[in-house]
Amino acid sequence: MKRPSIRRIVLLPLIAVVAVLLASCATVNRLEHLRLDNPALASVLEPPPPPSLDTWYDLRIDTGNPIGTVLRVGSSIVLAAEAEKAAERMREALSEIDVPAMVLEESSARCTRALGANRVDDTRDADFVLDLEIEEYGIDAPSWGAAVSLDLNVTVRLYERRSRDLVWRRHISVAQQASPDVFGLPSAAETIFTAAMLAALSTEEMARGFEYLAHYAARTVGDTLERDLWKARGGW
Repeated sequence: MKRPSIRRIVLLPLIAVVAVLLASCATVNRLEHLRLDNPALASVLEPPPPPSLDTWYDLRIDTGNPIGTVLRVGSSIVLAAEAEKAAERMREALSEIDVPAMVLEESSARCTRALGANRVDDTRDADFVLDLEIEEYGIDAPSWGAAVSLDLNVTVRLYERRSRDLVWRRHISVAQQASPDVFGLPSAAETIFTAAMLAALSTEEMARGFEYLAHYAARTVGDTLERDLWKARGGW
């Protein structure tokens, strides 16, 4: 009897895992089944991850170019030190601005209006449950001179509470390119807000940026639900 190859044994479970992961992220829109008048809606937030500050600096050693390596690494150490200072101010800013809580509160309010629902605090009193899972949020600065963006990735699910049927699911990615006004600063002549500019921000200015990100992400969640509801009902 022919024995199954090792490649087949390894690949089949891997394919199954990938299929499950893809299914868990797939868009679901069964909003046409929502026929309740003034349904009760509760909202929950899955435990969010810590914020991320993705920065770039190069500490590679090139044995063929020792002088260039010294200059590059020396410069990169300075950039790394500046990035760490920025990260510390970011952590201080996030002690003032609870981004996940703000996204939950405003998303819930917007989705409640879109569905014509009544908000309730206890899921046991709800007809539907809005579940938010923030997978990642923070600042992306790919290089010292590249544009900085404020990023947030969230999966939003709407369940029928009693049956636990999934009515709506969306994976939403928000990437807002940073600009001076995002942080409450006067507009500048520069068209790109760089990591170097980010490192010069105060804790209060960073906090304003995160507050902007939270409002922008929540608005995107609400707008997406409204659009999907409109599609599900044939454009009304």
